[in-house]
Amino acid sequence: AHGDEKVRQLCRAYAKWMVNVMKYDGFRYDYCKGFHMSHVDDYNANAGAYFSVIEYYDGNRDVLWDRIKDANENTLAFDFGMKFNVLNDGIALFDYAKCKSPNCLIGMGKGKWAVNFIDNHDTFERGNGCDFGGDAMSDAMRDRLLQANAFILSMPGVPCLFYPHWKKYSAELKPMILARKAVG
Repeated sequence: AHGDEKVRQLCRAYAKWMVNVMKYDGFRYDYCKGFHMSHVDDYNANAGAYFSVIEYYDGNRDVLWDRIKDANENTLAFDFGMKFNVLNDGIALFDYAKCKSPNCLIGMGKGKWAVNFIDNHDTFERGNGCDFGGDAMSDAMRDRLLQANAFILSMPGVPCLFYPHWKKYSAELKPMILARKAVG
């Protein structure tokens, strides 16, 4: 669809309308495996978007970085490398060595383009044994969830707290957010 000039014109017009009339600051592009990232750059540049993040569901940091480069570095990406390799396989499983030189965007010095997250609508309660969520979360997993939040709030990039986690643990998360804000 994005290969069609009429579709691109409509997307550009819609993005511009969202920024200029609706006062959006930017966009979250869902399921980015379905189109080339040069379109993200095109729509962002045309609309003057302040912020953009792509959801490219892949844990390989090199693949994520390639997609960011395909968008002319005019977007950030949800760092699935951090989600899978550091948080799920590291903190959730008590393998803290995976937090050092992590296999994710920050581990390759590209934290400026990372949106760090623990869970989202696609990963929450998927039952893979190391998700941070669900109503039946054990006390041990609750502690690891708070450690994972401390990790993403202390790393380069843009932290994205998951609303169900925020709703349940806002008292514990507020001081972490204040600490991040205090150090800029």
